[in-house]
Amino acid sequence: MRRGGYWIIILALFALLIVVLALGCTRRSNPERALTYPEGTLLTASVDWNSLEGNAYGDPARRNVYIYCPPGFGENSEKEYPVLYLLHGYAERYHYFDKIHQIQKVADRLITSKQIQPMLIVMPDCFTSFGGSYYTNSEVFINKYESVEFGGSYEDFIISELRAYIDGSFPIRGELREESPPADSLVYRKNRAIGGYDMGGYGALKLAMKYPQYYGSISAMSPYPTHFTYGETDTVIDGLELTNMPQEWIDVVFGENGFSPGNVKAYYSMFDSVMEKGVYSMPHTARLFAMASAFSPHSDYVKFAEPETVSTFFKGTFMGALGIDLPMDASGNTMYFAWKHLWRKHDLKILLDSLSKQRGINPFEEIDIYMDCGSEDDFALTQVRLFDSYLDELGIDHHYEEYTGYGDFFAGGDNFLHDRFDDILKFHSRSFPKLTNLNAPQIVYPTGSQEVNLGSILELNVEAEDADGDSMILGAKFVLFEQKPVKNEADPLNDTTNATFEDFGNGKGLLTFIPKENQVGLWVVRFRVSDGELWSEKLITIRVKK
Repeated sequence: MRRGGYWIIILALFALLIVVLALGCTRRSNPERALTYPEGTLLTASVDWNSLEGNAYGDPARRNVYIYCPPGFGENSEKEYPVLYLLHGYAERYHYFDKIHQIQKVADRLITSKQIQPMLIVMPDCFTSFGGSYYTNSEVFINKYESVEFGGSYEDFIISELRAYIDGSFPIRGELREESPPADSLVYRKNRAIGGYDMGGYGALKLAMKYPQYYGSISAMSPYPTHFTYGETDTVIDGLELTNMPQEWIDVVFGENGFSPGNVKAYYSMFDSVMEKGVYSMPHTARLFAMASAFSPHSDYVKFAEPETVSTFFKGTFMGALGIDLPMDASGNTMYFAWKHLWRKHDLKILLDSLSKQRGINPFEEIDIYMDCGSEDDFALTQVRLFDSYLDELGIDHHYEEYTGYGDFFAGGDNFLHDRFDDILKFHSRSFPKLTNLNAPQIVYPTGSQEVNLGSILELNVEAEDADGDSMILGAKFVLFEQKPVKNEADPLNDTTNATFEDFGNGKGLLTFIPKENQVGLWVVRFRVSDGELWSEKLITIRVKK
């Protein structure tokens, strides 16, 4: 046989092999295809935000915001969704959670597999020239009557502008008007959540404790900082109550820059070193400047008791008469004005104490809280543990989880953020009110607001209907709104005799309420109807008048 004949045989056998392999492949399902899910939509809104205009850095007021919309979004014009605001960490941008950690794929999978409710996820851009805003308004006075936003009003941006933009542009459950009744306010905040990682975790905790009327749940992943402390020594923990900046913090900044206290030239070149080496090479120093730009911007208008109580950077540069006051000087001493009067009020423990005293109620009393941190996170772990213990001392119900790594992957930084999204989104989904099934029974009466005078009898007939004709069970529960947010819940149907509810069957019932002296005020009654499998609720208000 000639040499060419061998090649013909070889080519024929090769062709036969290809056919066999092709036929074999058609009999197997493609595992990659089997793991795909219907995709949601990741929208980008680019807006000029008023609260970020005119800052001393010259940072742009036009910022992008990612809005994740779940699979099927827009197919039903009447469908409304809960929303999660997710805040990025230090030195990151709005696209961080998706481009790095693929939150869209995680949300698509969990929603399609019905492990979580469909929800919107809003991811704003709060990056600044110093790496991060700490979600704070950095206002500084330039004379007796005028102030400027030194780095931008990022608290106002999240709380006012962005919230109004999302409420007005997307179908979000609940509506909040100026004179909204408590029932509407409760529905509004329960359908809104805030979370974040690192600096974003700090921002989520801070904004939720300042504005609890807007959020029903918080998730803080490795929040940093919670306390302005370092290390685990007794000195540092006691330092929460002292006026000095923790020595560990000062030491780590000097060590990171490679010079000893007293070297003034090296001290004032710290920021140049950050710019040269990068924020990830000098994280403690970089964050110190970012926090100072948010917490202690400098103005010559502020007069200090002693000249040495200020340590200013950037004055006379592009910021003109403005600058940044660090809470430490070149010798490692605490700058008391910056530390005591400007920084410490942003410490979450101190802020929570202050707000609780002002309002007579802990702001976290009615908010679902989730915190986590990696067991090898050298930045956040100590502080998160301290804050967890502090919430325990206050009796604030919350969930804290400390997770471990495996193999060569240590549990620190954002190494496991993609994995943590499963728990975070499930937590918020559980906190959001459950969607009412279309086949669930519905309460059709009573509606609106009711009034009753002290000593009078209020009788309300309750009616429900079920499209399937199933038998129904009715119930009722009272919630007393002494102030906003709800201070406590009481159930007079169980512990008093002045309110009764009778279920007559067939979707009919009667609420009888004879208010007592201590029950003057506004009440919300939550009626629930169930067919044994599905259920729905309706809220009405009852005002007890003297």
